[in-house]
Amino acid sequence: MRTNRVVVFLALVGLAALVPAAAWASMFEPVSDRTLVCESTGIVQGEVIQVDSNWEGAPEAIWTRAVIRVDRSIRGPYQPGEYIEVKEIGGTVGDFTLVAHQFPTFETGEEIIAMIGTWDDGTGDLRVHGYGRGMFSVTRQRGRPALATRYDVLESRRPVMHVDRIPPVVGVEDLEREMRGLSSHCGARGGAR
Repeated sequence: MRTNRVVVFLALVGLAALVPAAAWASMFEPVSDRTLVCESTGIVQGEVIQVDSNWEGAPEAIWTRAVIRVDRSIRGPYQPGEYIEVKEIGGTVGDFTLVAHQFPTFETGEEIIAMIGTWDDGTGDLRVHGYGRGMFSVTRQRGRPALATRYDVLESRRPVMHVDRIPPVVGVEDLEREMRGLSSHCGARGGAR
């Protein structure tokens, strides 16, 4: 009987030792807000017009494509009135749901501010640069300044990703001012100088 308790105890200790390594493996390396801004190909404020999730890729996974109507360009080549499509891992197809924590999700009609980048797979598909740190959901209440809430706060109810100069919940005007200020430190190719 004592041997069984020792084996169970050792198994639990072994699992506990693995948890921090597994948790670390799923975390993103913290980078500065300036690096996120400078590495993005553009920053837009706009409305999510359409959201579609499908099985894609090899191996197949559920990916979501969201069409964003650009209402304001904070940085980069995107112009008001233009439509851009971003692709992110996760979504629901039929009875299957794939949740990719810290990757942004989209709702039709949602107003967002997003740093835009391209996937590194050679397709040219756009994505939200910086994962959950690169997208803010905008909320408006009569008589109050519009607020931008970073995606990880919406997902977890608290900031779980790196906090640098841009607070996870910030006034939209303050967020735009901070992003424009950080953009002034970007080199000719977009990288931070």
